Amino acid sequence: LLDPAVGVVSDTVASLDGLPLVGELGLSDTLAPVTGLVDNVGSTVSGALSPLLGDSFTANDPNVLDPVDDVVGAATGAVDGLVSPLTEGLLGSNVVHDVLSGVTQQVDYVTDGVANITDGALGGDLLGGVLGSDGLLGGLTGGDLLGGDLLGGVLGQDGLLGGLTGGDLLGGDLLGGALGQDGLLGGLTGDDLLGGIAGDTGIVGGLLDTVAGDGGLLGGVTGGELLGGDLLGNVLGDDGLLGGIASGNLTGGGAIGGLLGDDGIVGGLLDTVAGADGVLGNVTGGDLLDSVLGGNGLVDGALNGATGANDLLDSVLGDNGALTGVLDTVAGESGLLGGGLAGPAGGLLSGDGAVGGLLGSLVGTVAGTTEPVSSGTATGAANSPVGAVSGLLHNLLG
Repeated sequence: LLDPAVGVVSDTVASLDGLPLVGELGLSDTLAPVTGLVDNVGSTVSGALSPLLGDSFTANDPNVLDPVDDVVGAATGAVDGLVSPLTEGLLGSNVVHDVLSGVTQQVDYVTDGVANITDGALGGDLLGGVLGSDGLLGGLTGGDLLGGDLLGGVLGQDGLLGGLTGGDLLGGDLLGGALGQDGLLGGLTGDDLLGGIAGDTGIVGGLLDTVAGDGGLLGGVTGGELLGGDLLGNVLGDDGLLGGIASGNLTGGGAIGGLLGDDGIVGGLLDTVAGADGVLGNVTGGDLLDSVLGGNGLVDGALNGATGANDLLDSVLGDNGALTGVLDTVAGESGLLGGGLAGPAGGLLSGDGAVGGLLGSLVGTVAGTTEPVSSGTATGAANSPVGAVSGLLHNLLG
C-alpha cells in the first residue's frame, strides 16, 4: 500500500547523496538510515491495513475513485512544470519530477484501497477479514460460541462465568449458593421463611385466623348461617332488631303491620275516608250522586220534563205552543202572508192584501189625475211627466 511513498523517500535520499555539494561537505551516506526506517514503517502499516484496504495494488487500476486520481495528477503535473526548471541547477533535473510522480502514485494506491473497502463489503472480503474464522473477531466466534478463545474463557464451562451456568442453573457454584435448596434464598422458597410468614401457623396465617377465623373477630358476623351469627342474628334474625319488621307477611308483622295492616294507622285512615261508611261512602254509595243523577234526581226530572208530551218543550214547540202561534200569525192561511206559499205573493200581495190595496189606491189616484190628458182634453199633456208615469204604471199593473 505504501510502496510509492517509500520509493519517493529512497529516491530522494539517493539523489541528495549524489549532489556535489553534499560530497564536498562530507555528508554522503548521512541520510541512508532514513531510507531503512521509512521502509520498515511503511511495511508495518501496510500489513496492518491490508485486511481492510487490500495488499496488492497496481497503478491506474480502474475504480470508482479514478476522478480523484485525475485531479491529483493534473495538480502535480502543473507544479512539476513550474518548479522543475527552477531547481534543475541545484537539485538536478529529475528530483522534483520523481517526487511529484511518487505522490501521484501513492494517492492512486490509497484510492484503490478505499475502493476495495466497498467492493469487499459487498463481496465478502471485508467482513471475512473481520468476522471470519481467521479474522479480527474470529476468536470471539471461532468454533461454537462458547468454544472460542475469548468467549470461551468467559462463558465456557471452565470460564469466568462457568460457575453461574455450570450443570443446571441452581447446581452451579455461585447461583447454587444463592438460589439452591441449601443456598441463601433457599429458605424463602422452602418451608422456613415463607412458611413462617404465609403458612397456616405463620404470622399472616395467624392474623387472618384471628380476624376472619371461626373464633375470630368476624366469626360472630359470618359464623354459622348468616342470620344465625351473634351480631347479624341480633339485627336480622327472627328475634332480632329488625325481625319484627321483616318476619311474617308484610302487613301482618309488628311495625309494618301496625302501619299498613287492616287495623293499622294507614288502614284506618283509608277506611274512614273511602270506606263503605266513610266520608266518600255517601258520594260513591248512591246518596249524593243519586240525588243528582238518579231516577228521581234533579237532572232526571229536568230531562223528563223537557221531553214529555205536555211539558216545557211542548208548551213552546207544540201545536198549541207559543212559537207555533207566532208562526201561524205570520205565515198561516189567515196570517199576514195569507194564501200560503202557492201564490206568487200570497195574501200579502193579493188584490185584497195590504200591498195590493196600497198599489190599487195609488193607481186609482194617478189615473184620475191623468184622465184629462188621456182623453185628449188638455193640450201638450202627452209629453208631460205625469203622462210618462201613467203609461209606465199602466204597462206594469194593467
